[in-house]
Amino acid sequence: MLDPEDEPRLPAELEQAIFETTAHIRPLSIPTLMLIAWRVKKWVEPLLYQTIVVSDSGADADAKNLEGHRKPFRCRTIYRVIQQSKSFPGDSVRDLFLSWEPTQEAVPKAILTACRSVENLWLSTAGPTTLFHLVEDLPLKQLYCDLRYLFGVQRQIDFSHRLFAKITHLEVFGGLLSGPEERWKQLAHIPHLTHLSFSHEYSVAGFLTILRTCTLLRVLIVRESSNWICTAIERSPDGAEIIRDPHFVKLGRREPGLDWRRGAWHGGGDYWVHAEECVALRKRRVGEADALQYVFEEDGF
Repeated sequence: MLDPEDEPRLPAELEQAIFETTAHIRPLSIPTLMLIAWRVKKWVEPLLYQTIVVSDSGADADAKNLEGHRKPFRCRTIYRVIQQSKSFPGDSVRDLFLSWEPTQEAVPKAILTACRSVENLWLSTAGPTTLFHLVEDLPLKQLYCDLRYLFGVQRQIDFSHRLFAKITHLEVFGGLLSGPEERWKQLAHIPHLTHLSFSHEYSVAGFLTILRTCTLLRVLIVRESSNWICTAIERSPDGAEIIRDPHFVKLGRREPGLDWRRGAWHGGGDYWVHAEECVALRKRRVGEADALQYVFEEDGF
């Protein structure tokens, strides 16, 4: 029998790559992989917490969970884990989805205090928060939230703030900048913004201002399940210019939380990717179709 030291072994770098790839493909296998050896545990445990979804919503927690991925943490569960564990790997968290009730704000405070390396953040709440000081210094690249609630009613939304310094993808829930054209131009202060989406804010003049002033913008998405926005654009004097712009995309009925998870867990396949496909298609078919003809739903165009 061979001495254990003489048994054939893979190079450590290759072995690590194999286990990390397995963990990425099958996240549910990570707890089992961690039992193989201490070195494997060290490699894959951070991946267990790379994407965290926290929600008590039945729709988020129970329905339509993506195959191969665990269900979201309940608010009280993750709060208890953070409070009781001295070694919670918060620095491993890159993608964070937080949905809570106003009475549960201790939960997002504890999580954001522990997780200071978040790059992709979804904040969903029913009212104002006091989380701004915990969010403003995160190295965010993607942000999904109601900015009015994040900044607070007493604070003016400032797109030149360091909060937006690295932001490339921004989805705005609720109202934001209805009013003079100058307020819409402020979005151009976000230096690296390439993807912008609105869930409820609809202003034809605002869309046109954004398309003209945000020079790096690759996609402007409007989430709209009715025909209101189509009618408004068609009746507007500036509607024709918006319709002709291939970067403008109208999004049909999709489940936002599930879509976010699809992108975070699979590194693509979310609505940003589909919108880019729509933009590319329209650029190839210049003059043959307009923005209102290409509306993509949950399963594509």
